[in-house]
Amino acid sequence: MFPWQILRATTGKNLTALRIVTCARNRSRKTIRRYAITVGRTEAPHSNCNLNYNDSNGIPVVFHNLSVDCGSYDAHFIIKEIAIMNTCYKYTRLFGKPIYVGMCIFDMSKMCLYEFHHEYMASVFREKCKIMYTDTDSLIYHVECGDVYDIMKRDINRFNTSDYTTDNAYSIPLANKKVPGLMKNENNDAIMTKFIELRAKMYALRVEGKKDTKKAKVVKNNVLAISITFEDYKQCLNDAVEMMRKQSRIRSKLHELYTIMGTKIALSPHDDKRYIVSSSRDTLPWGHYRCK
Repeated sequence: MFPWQILRATTGKNLTALRIVTCARNRSRKTIRRYAITVGRTEAPHSNCNLNYNDSNGIPVVFHNLSVDCGSYDAHFIIKEIAIMNTCYKYTRLFGKPIYVGMCIFDMSKMCLYEFHHEYMASVFREKCKIMYTDTDSLIYHVECGDVYDIMKRDINRFNTSDYTTDNAYSIPLANKKVPGLMKNENNDAIMTKFIELRAKMYALRVEGKKDTKKAKVVKNNVLAISITFEDYKQCLNDAVEMMRKQSRIRSKLHELYTIMGTKIALSPHDDKRYIVSSSRDTLPWGHYRCK
């Protein structure tokens, strides 16, 4: 996108002027489109003629690799200042291009997830299967059965077991590597012993022989690893208390870097996406008839 296209998209006006100039090199009149963003600016079609051409009515402003639509964070600050200097133009940002690929991947992922649960897990285990946590492409189940690994071996066409070791304790064959749409046991043959979920993207789990997995979206990884423990998740859930943590961040504005220190709610038992049933750990989606 050229600079005049950026201004035209953001201000709604075409600031690129078409002017007829006489070139001193060959005395021919040519129609040229200027690349400097200055209203009323005129340029000659040759470099030497441009050097000899003196225009004191404006200051040329040239953008290089600047695009509002391509993720440039500082671009809208610069364009906004230009629009403010000339009050006849209105500054707006247009988000009119949906990301089709990302939207399709998200929808297909949810469709695979729903199909796996409703057509397979719910039909095989029925009331002995309960979803403890779900995300865009993952599920955490509490299943009551004799040996879930025997069922996985029986229905191996529904699972990607390529990450298991060849001599795993449950003799699960390695199959369906990189087959899209299949589910994978991230713990392989390790057993998950404890799981605590507070709200969306805020949970902790403990697996035999592995380090505790802790997730909290609003907290930086180093703060999460050093100052938050598995017991903190447990205390937050049982006592219904919020836990705060301080963390520093590096921000930039107009290519100037600075550090800010802030306090965030690291752990919170208040789930704003689910309704917690009284006197239990079960939850319901908002809008359910049992929500009071």
